[in-house]
Formats: sequence, C-alpha cells, structure tokens
Amino acid sequence: MKQLAIVCVDDDSAILDSLEMELNKIVNDDYLVEMADSAEECLELCRELLENGHEIALVISDYIMPNIPGDELLRQVHQLSPNTLTIMLTGQAGLEALGNAIRHANLYRYISKPWEFEDFKLTVTEALRSYHQEQKLIAFLCRFRGKDCSANLGITAEKYFVVKVKSGKK
Repeated sequence: MKQLAIVCVDDDSAILDSLEMELNKIVNDDYLVEMADSAEECLELCRELLENGHEIALVISDYIMPNIPGDELLRQVHQLSPNTLTIMLTGQAGLEALGNAIRHANLYRYISKPWEFEDFKLTVTEALRSYHQEQKLIAFLCRFRGKDCSANLGITAEKYFVVKVKSGKK
C-alpha cells in the first residue's frame, strides 16, 4: 500500500510550524506530513512525492503567497494529482478565488485564519475520511468494470461513473 501524504504550504513560517504541530497531533504517524514555504516548493514536493510512489491525500494552502496565489496553486496540484483533496486556509480570499478553487482544484473546505484547533481537526479528519471513501469507490468501480486499479487512475470516482454511464458502457 502506498504511503499517504499531507502537504501544507504557507509563506509564514509560524503558520507552517503550527500546522505541522497540529497535524501531527491529528494523524500521528499514519501520514507523511510535509511543509512547503512557497507555491513553487509545494509543486516540486508534490512531484517528488508522486514520483516516489506516495499518494497525496490532502494539500492545505494559504491563499496569499508570493508569485502564485493559493487558488492557482491548488489548481496545479489538482492537475498533478486529481484525487487529492484541498483545503484553502486564509483570512483574505475572495469569492472569486474560492470559486476558482471549487471549480478547478477539488476544494474540500475553506478555513478562516485564525482557526480553532477542534474545527481544524474535524475538517482534516473528515477530508481524510472522504479521500479514503473516494479511493474505495474508485477501486470498487474498477473491479466492477474489470480494470486494474493498482495505478492511480487520475480520475475521481464521480468522473469515472459519469463517463461510463453517459457512454452506455458497462
């Protein structure tokens, strides 16, 4: 089984330290927890994780960062790893940025800064539960269709199901 990873990105080192500490309390050693201090570093880290056989279950990103805003970063992460869920963590994102992330980046939730630990814990726990349910559904659909799911399909269960139903294939 592939090791699952959670990636956090924020240009504020104090926020990254807090995220790392809180995530380690939530997930213990069940996930590889990685930190990046820029969008570029996050993308490089995601590529490395995928190349090394990890699955990225969750990316948590700030919105306001130098060079690449959070919604654009999450869109690029989604292109690299379509099944990865994303959370935008910020106090300044507008509706347009949130809309972009919802439409193009598999945005699971938006969390305002500053956050409460219990709210953050619940959001992360539910995002990971949702990720696992989606993976089980994809595996089931693949078995049902007689396909090998040992490799990442690069599609969500919803897209897989809709494509097959619309095409009339069983």
